[in-house]
Amino acid sequence: MAESKHEASRLVGESLLASSKVIFENWNRFKEGRMKHSTLQHKSKVWEREVDAVLEKGNNDVGGTCRHIWRRSEALPQ
Repeated sequence: MAESKHEASRLVGESLLASSKVIFENWNRFKEGRMKHSTLQHKSKVWEREVDAVLEKGNNDVGGTCRHIWRRSEALPQ
């Protein structure tokens, strides 16, 4: 998606990549002992809302791929 020629798809893809980068950087901070578990949990709720908002906007703009991701997000631990 991030490399799509379709602008709406590209923007959604870039937003999701940026979010995943932040999430994994913070996960690594937690694993290295530089972040408390409670902090990671709090931030995770914020990221979940942000990613949901991107997927919702993407669902309205580009459809299929965002619906596909959203359906699978229900399998992720809460």
